[in-house]
Amino acid sequence: MKHALISLLICWLFFTAHSCSVKHYGALQWPQVDKQEEVLCHSYYCFIYDTNHMQSRWLAYELAGEMTTGDARRSSRFFEDSLVLRGTANDDDYRGSGYDRGHLVPAGDMVFNDTAMRESFFYSNVSPQVPAFNRGIWKRLEENVRNYAQNLGMIYVVTGPVLDDDLPVIGGSNVSVPAYFYKAILVQNDSLNEAIAFLMPNERGEHRSLYRYSMTVSELERATGLNFFPQLGRRSTIEATVDTLFWQMYE
Repeated sequence: MKHALISLLICWLFFTAHSCSVKHYGALQWPQVDKQEEVLCHSYYCFIYDTNHMQSRWLAYELAGEMTTGDARRSSRFFEDSLVLRGTANDDDYRGSGYDRGHLVPAGDMVFNDTAMRESFFYSNVSPQVPAFNRGIWKRLEENVRNYAQNLGMIYVVTGPVLDDDLPVIGGSNVSVPAYFYKAILVQNDSLNEAIAFLMPNERGEHRSLYRYSMTVSELERATGLNFFPQLGRRSTIEATVDTLFWQMYE
């Protein structure tokens, strides 16, 4: 509890700089934050919750290779998130809806301890996903991201739904059903500066190759209206290019 409070305090203190230290995994990079938005942080990821859509607009976390191995037991249930003071979605919203409670920060990325695993089952980390999408191509992308972390050492990940107006809704809380989901991935260290983004329709994947859905981070920013890695600065060219052969090499 003490460490969680310290983490939240750090996030708050560094709010205007859009950078905080979540646990001991370094300086977290997250998207540009508007003045009216509130960044919330659990132990290993931060997010902005959109109460108009009853799900997070984005979630950001660091994924180190050693975080992808462990024996934390996967939860059998989801939990409302007390950090979201106006309330999150709940079990009743998804019951009988025909949609999976799709993780945004994957449970498979949080296997390294029980706290991380439990926090991945908050409803703030869930969006309605078509079952064939959640269990198919989205799962394959999640596995690829873990491979990137294992082979590159540490990466930054921002993930979430594309929340447009007039989306269909489910449940008594009117949870929006997104038409698309995305991931923006950055590796930045002394020898590497590379980024890649993926934008996928919330439906059964039609293409075998994940890279049919890949694009530059700048292209994803235009599609979502988000500025994913403002810390890179305007002069950086990392977001404007993507080397798919590089990322394929580290799958």
